[in-house]
This record gives sequence, C-alpha cells and structure tokens, in this order.
Amino acid sequence: MSQRPSLWSGARLALLALLSASLWGCPADEPSTPPEPDAAIPDMEVVDQGPPPDMMWTEPDERCPEARSKVQVLALYADRLEALTQDERGFKVGRLCTFIDLRELGVTTARGVAQGADEGFVFVYDAGEEGGALLFYTNNGEVVRRTPVNVNLKDPKGLWAVEGAFVVLSGATGQLYKFSADGSFVGPYMPPQQSSARWPTVTVLQDLGADSMGNPIVLATFSDRSPKMFAFPNALDFPEEDVGSAWAVTLVSTQIGDKIAISGEVGGARGGVQLYRPVVSGREIPLKETPPPPNRPGPIIYAGDNPDFYGNGADITPMDDGFFILDTGDAGPRVTSYNTFGIPQEESSLVELGLEGTPLRLIRTRIFKDF
Repeated sequence: MSQRPSLWSGARLALLALLSASLWGCPADEPSTPPEPDAAIPDMEVVDQGPPPDMMWTEPDERCPEARSKVQVLALYADRLEALTQDERGFKVGRLCTFIDLRELGVTTARGVAQGADEGFVFVYDAGEEGGALLFYTNNGEVVRRTPVNVNLKDPKGLWAVEGAFVVLSGATGQLYKFSADGSFVGPYMPPQQSSARWPTVTVLQDLGADSMGNPIVLATFSDRSPKMFAFPNALDFPEEDVGSAWAVTLVSTQIGDKIAISGEVGGARGGVQLYRPVVSGREIPLKETPPPPNRPGPIIYAGDNPDFYGNGADITPMDDGFFILDTGDAGPRVTSYNTFGIPQEESSLVELGLEGTPLRLIRTRIFKDF
C-alpha cells in the first residue's frame, strides 16, 4: 500500500528547487527580434461558438420587410451593406434597405467584403492599433461570428476570396495574409508561383480558377503598375499599353466562360473598362476583347468619350445587359450603367437616394437565398 508523501517532505522539495534556481540563476530572456519580411504574428484560432451575447442584431425581415430571394446590387459602406433595386430596364438603381448594418456591432471601419463558398458575407474592419478582425454573416444577413482581433489585419486595404480561403492586404506591413474559410489565421499568402507575400500596392485579387493540371490562377491589379496573372509556371504581366494601374475587376459570365473586365487606366489616362476573353491557359495572357460597334480596338468603355459619366470608375459589377460603374469622385457617389456595347444608359445619385457616406464597393449577387 503506497503512502502519500508528507506535507513537510513536499515543502522541503520545493525549498530545494528554489535554492537551486537562486544558485545557478535563471537564463536571460532572448532579445526580441522583428519578424522576417514575409513572417506574420500568429493569433489564436477561431472557435465557432455562435455569436456572443453582446452581438445584438435585428432580424433580416425587420431591416428588409420586402426581403425575398433575388439578385440585388449591393453597395458596401464603412458601416453597412446597402441593397439597391433595379428598374424595369435594369439600368437605374433605387434604394431597397440596409441589408447588413455593421453599426449594430459597433463596426464603422469596414474596409472590404467577400463571399465564401456558402455565399455568406465576410467583412474585414480596422480595430485600431491592435489590428483588425473578420465578421461573418449568412447570405440572409444573420450574424455568424466575429474573429479575435489580429495584428496582421492592422489597417486592412482589402479582402478577397481566393483559392477557397480569404486573403487580406495589411496596410501596416504591405503584406498579404491568408485566413481559412472559417476565419482562422493561416499565415502569409504568397500568390501562385511566388516566394513573397509582400505586395503593398495590390488593389484587387481575382480568383480565376485553375488550369487543366489543377494549378491555381490568380489575377492581381495594382495602383502603380499593370495587372499581373499569377499562374504556372510563372507570373505574366499585362501589356501596359492595354491597361496600366487599375482599381476594379469583375468576371462576366458568358456562354464561352467568364470574361474579365478591368476598370483602370485604359484607353488613356482618364480611364475606362478593358474586357478580356476567358483564360485558356496560365501560360498566356487572355485575349483582349474587341468591343461591338463602333468596332474600334480598345476599351469597351472609354472615359474620354463620356468623362463626366464614367467618373473615377472606382468599382465595376456586371448586370444582365451591361455593367454598373461606381463613381466616388468629385461629382459625388453615384452608380452609372452602360449596356453591353459600352454606351452609357442611366445615372443614379446615391446621395439623392438618401444614402450617406461614400461606398467602397459594388456587388451584384443573390441574397436572402432562404427566403
């Protein structure tokens, strides 16, 4: 029968250990070293336990009494996601409702939004000196979770769904960071066939799928140079004479595949929209599309033709018969429409619709899929 050691013997052992530590001394702390250029500061993993009690939000049908499953135009603001209607012709937009109100959770510094495989919405927002965080909602506009504040998300410049995950550009480090589909921090994100995560001037990352061998293809646009297509076996630059710095990309679904529309410095410094045919291989840049009549080579939309209509072309999203262009320039926030021939159609002032602030992005997608 084993005997339990006495309290005195236990105390004696503790005293001996303390004396030994004092005689030999404790090792000095290692000097802290800054992370490598492509390193990242790890953060705790996300544990999905549902929204905490302090995440109070209104039900979707309270915010949007006319909620029903439908493709809508969405405008991202720093504190909310507004749903816009389209008229009978589809070219003019009106106000429907505040689809997601981030202010209910105290968020007024959203910097980007993306949709995951479940068609839910993920926002990245700035949380101050400590970093930033991700906020998840369902496709119906219901709160799912908020991740812990992560220093790698400090001063976020954008959020994109890429290769089944989410990628954020940190303005503090100029690096891209990867987060899993549930918001868990993974580490630095290096585009396909690249050895660095440092891409400080990225404006958009667009997932283009994979080639015939399963290698991912990602298109990147930049604020200081022409776009680049990251693919196997190497990255390819778009010709600067076709498109220079750019700030928006969207995919246009067609019978032959997804065409690529890029809004930026095309057709002259004033800008416009250049359209490309679907990617055939990661070994070559997609062919530039020749627009319909007047059938001249160049951008499908050229700001020089209608400079006041195109504005600064801050974002672009396709519709059934053309494009919506977001203008956040001096004329005030507005959404303008062009048909498939690149001919301007309607202009909708967001201020006149009663929407305060300057939108960051436009999205056209189905919402309320369960309604």
